[in-house]
Amino acid sequence: MKSTLNTITLCILSLSSSLVFAKSDMEVITVSSHINQFALSTEQAKASVSLPDVSDWLLSVPGANANKNGQISGIAQYRGYYGDQVAVAIDGVKQIGAGPNAMDAPLSYVSPLLINSVDVYRGIAPVSSALDSFGGVVKVHQKRAADIDAGERNLALTGTYLSNYAGYNVSAVAGAGFDEFALNSYVALQNADDYEDGDGREVHSSKVERLQYGVDVAYRQKASSVGLIWQRTDTKPTGTIALPMDIDYLESDRIKLDYQTQLNELALDAYIAYHTAEHGMDNYSQRSNANMQKHRYNTTDVENLSYFVAGKLAQWQFGLEGYVSEHGSRITNPNNAMFFVENFNQVEDNRHSIFTEWQSEANDFSQRVGARVKYNQADAGTVSSSIAMMNPHIKMLQQQFNNADRSVNDTTVDISYSGRAQHSERYSTEISFGLKQRAPSYQQRYLWLPMQATGGLADGKTYIGNIDLNAETAYQLNLAWHYQANGFSISPQVFYHQIDDYIQGTPSNNMAANMVGTMMGGEAPLQFNNIDAHLFGADVNLVWRLNDMWQLTGVVSYVTGEREDIDDDLYRIAPLNSRITAHYQIGDWHSQLTLSGYAKQTKVSELNNEKESAGYGTLDWQLDYDVTAQLRVNFGVNNLLDKAYRPHLNGVNRAMGSEIMVGEGVPEVGRNVFVGFNVSL
Repeated sequence: MKSTLNTITLCILSLSSSLVFAKSDMEVITVSSHINQFALSTEQAKASVSLPDVSDWLLSVPGANANKNGQISGIAQYRGYYGDQVAVAIDGVKQIGAGPNAMDAPLSYVSPLLINSVDVYRGIAPVSSALDSFGGVVKVHQKRAADIDAGERNLALTGTYLSNYAGYNVSAVAGAGFDEFALNSYVALQNADDYEDGDGREVHSSKVERLQYGVDVAYRQKASSVGLIWQRTDTKPTGTIALPMDIDYLESDRIKLDYQTQLNELALDAYIAYHTAEHGMDNYSQRSNANMQKHRYNTTDVENLSYFVAGKLAQWQFGLEGYVSEHGSRITNPNNAMFFVENFNQVEDNRHSIFTEWQSEANDFSQRVGARVKYNQADAGTVSSSIAMMNPHIKMLQQQFNNADRSVNDTTVDISYSGRAQHSERYSTEISFGLKQRAPSYQQRYLWLPMQATGGLADGKTYIGNIDLNAETAYQLNLAWHYQANGFSISPQVFYHQIDDYIQGTPSNNMAANMVGTMMGGEAPLQFNNIDAHLFGADVNLVWRLNDMWQLTGVVSYVTGEREDIDDDLYRIAPLNSRITAHYQIGDWHSQLTLSGYAKQTKVSELNNEKESAGYGTLDWQLDYDVTAQLRVNFGVNNLLDKAYRPHLNGVNRAMGSEIMVGEGVPEVGRNVFVGFNVSL
């Protein structure tokens, strides 16, 4: 991998003087933790920093949601897509985790306390927004040194206490800006115990312990700037109740060097970023497991280098973007030194792309069209297991995998078009088309032994991979309307996606795998295969400013997905849901009351043994008071009515020894009172 990294580095340095950066003007929902004055905008949403998982912020975005497998293991979902289908970037860099089951989901690498904002591209994301914009794009923007003006000093301390978790979140930020130099540093600590649901039951394997810190420097001149950021994530024992194991530790380092400049009419934005992480997990230290022969410890690692060189000149933007990554995973038994499974060995997942985009605006009509060509290369080393000597079926699977041609090359294409007509000051319409393709994940290709390392599916089934998978191809249509007048704004959208070669588990025809799966889990595994499917739905975003003190915001989302090879629904799709928030502001006081409602979900995947879920409604309340210009205090209650409920997208309990039965859907947190403060100097 090192030679590949060196080659990419040289390419970036040689091209960085001639390409530029692009900015999207499509509707982007910006989720911020800051309290702003009331403004008529459908592009703003507000999130609470009281809970540890950034994926919870997505609940305020139309069409978005989160698959929860643990308190910091939430996986972004957008309009029925989730996992690797949804691109998640932190400060512009695609985040790739070390865990093959998404315990360290991309959004777990940032703390809510340190985020400036989260952007979600609504509708069909433009090709310039991400290397793989197949199922949507989520971009996290952290507080950066480059944002600190000359002469500005930034010293902030934030803290929150959470009653239900007996936990706390604390962060400190210190920064300073000078004429040509700026510095920012931070540290954030999150600690929470097992929580209780609305029925007072303790949910084991749900605690959190995570420390994050970093340093960011920026050097700037009139037309150019250079930034360097280093970030460390140190996660201690943390529960992932819906997965076969819990987090023992995660040690991660992220480094990014970025450069921006303006050369006459040409703007340039480039970065190179490096990420390495090692991750340990087990099935016995945080949950009951009396069978020592079934104790398992899994050590995984990832090494990733990402690059981006792009530019903007007049109406055009174009650039290069990609990454190379290598994954490994080894399973052992601490009570048996002879036992091991080389689950993933020297797995390479490399993706490179070139894109261009053109946009124009004439009279009352604007349009954007873009294309991206991607070269996807994957490979894997040979695998082995100690139990292959004792089990002929496992030995056969091992030989089949090692004798196969594991090197795969795919060329995929993304194309997007959007046209927006402004009919009047109050009313506009937009139509968008997209052809999006996504190459399979490394788990979907190279999972050689029936296991549950599936990128966070959390359905309790075992899977095997398929090296010969085709790339997924989605034909996307989106229709949007926007109306605003007299303090009222509403933006509905409807969409339909036809997906060819959708990757889904189907019954395996591999006799050796079926024998192993039956022996290990009691039923034959599923194999990742290509099928045809479709997704369709609608969502609405609205703002209604009643007067200078009162404002209502609302979101309604609906999506359904169906397979076309058999009569079955797609797995783990959010039901019809809505969220209405009443904001009240007077002087230095701001209060908000949020009503969230989810319908029951009866459209479930029979093949995945997905359970139907009941509908529910919850209330959340928060009060903020600016004591001084430097001190803000807040108080609030999540799940005010102490409702016992289970979000449909939560996984099922896999941890024995809990008051929650194994196989039962993981319930959400009961009433949680929080108090917090923010001091800024």
